[in-house]
Amino acid sequence: MSNEHDLTVARIQDEHTARQQLEDQRQALQKRKEALLKETNAKKEELSKLDVEVEKWIAGESNVRKILDAREKKTRQSEETAKAAS
Repeated sequence: MSNEHDLTVARIQDEHTARQQLEDQRQALQKRKEALLKETNAKKEELSKLDVEVEKWIAGESNVRKILDAREKKTRQSEETAKAAS
């Protein structure tokens, strides 16, 4: 039979061990969180760069469309002028 003091010491040691394990888990989770945040930020940065490229592409496509529309209009006008002259 253990006396009350020995039981208290055993409980304290058990609680200490449990707290150490929980602290180890917390630290591991904190490291994982930091790694995930770093990965997320890198992906956000990559997406931002892609957004810029898409915007450039859309702006370029818009400019090309304007040029083609102007050329088509000019061609139609030339054809109409040629028909009128005939």
